Amino acid sequence: ESVALQVCRCLLLLRERTQQQRIMAAKAVVKNVDMPPDMLEFAIKEATIALDSFNTEKEVAQAVRNAFVKSYNGVWHCMVGTNFGAFSTYEESHFVYFYVGQTAVLLFKTG
Repeated sequence: ESVALQVCRCLLLLRERTQQQRIMAAKAVVKNVDMPPDMLEFAIKEATIALDSFNTEKEVAQAVRNAFVKSYNGVWHCMVGTNFGAFSTYEESHFVYFYVGQTAVLLFKTG
């Protein structure tokens, strides 16, 4: 095994650990929730990863929404930002509004 390959493996392991530590350290403040605890945990985890991985709020929203469509099916909507208002109708037990740091995440399912 080459030295370069060993270095790459070490860097990947370090990156995974660092990302997991950030997820664990992130303090999400849930403002309003109507979803099961496991789904809420998934939402916070996906939002934290997306906020760490992408540069724009639109990309973060798209990543979170896509993760929910893939894992929970249906029509999901996600808004991410620091200053917005919203009013919506959602499917029962499929709504959450929370902050990760200064960034708000609104996620809900319709239909």
